[in-house]
Amino acid sequence: MSRVHKKRVALIGTVVSLLFAVCLMAQVGGTKDAVSEEAALQTLALASLWKMESGRIAAARASSKAVRDFAAQMINRYRSMAEEIASLAGKKSISLSGRLSQTQENTLAYMAAQRGAEIDREYVSMTVDDLAAEIKMSRSAVTTAKDPAIRTFLAAAAQKLEEDRRRADTILDALPQPILK
Repeated sequence: MSRVHKKRVALIGTVVSLLFAVCLMAQVGGTKDAVSEEAALQTLALASLWKMESGRIAAARASSKAVRDFAAQMINRYRSMAEEIASLAGKKSISLSGRLSQTQENTLAYMAAQRGAEIDREYVSMTVDDLAAEIKMSRSAVTTAKDPAIRTFLAAAAQKLEEDRRRADTILDALPQPILK
C-alpha cells in the first residue's frame, strides 16, 4: 500500500468517527440540552447496529487476533444491547426507527475492501471515538431519565461502554504505529 493510500485510510477513518460523533450529538440535542429517554434509546439502538456491522467486517478482515476478538466481543455485546433496548422500548411504548447513515454505509463498504493492518488501527480507533460520544450521551441521559427502568438500563450501558472503551484503548496502544515515509 502506498504512503498516500495509507494516509487516506487514516484520514477517512478519522473523518467517519468524527461524523458519527457529531450525528450522535445532533440526534440527542447537543451537549447542553437534556437527553430524552427516547432519544437515548434510539441513539444506542443505532450505535448497536453500527457496532455489529463494523465489528462483523473487522472480525473477518483484521490481522490482529486482539482486534478480531474485540470485534467479536462488540458483535455479541451490541446484539445483546440491541435486544435489551428493543424489549425496554416495547414495554415503554417507545417507537424505535432508523438505519445507518449513508456515510456509515459507505464506511462499511470501504472497510469491506480493506484487509489486515489497515483495518486493525482504523476499526479500533473509530470504536474508541464512537464509545466516547456514546458514554457522554448515556451519562447525560441517566441524569435526566425519569423512568427508573430506563435510568437503570442507561447506567448499566454507560458502565459497559466504559469497559469497552478501556479495552479498545489497550488494544489501540498495543497495535504497531503506522509507518509513514
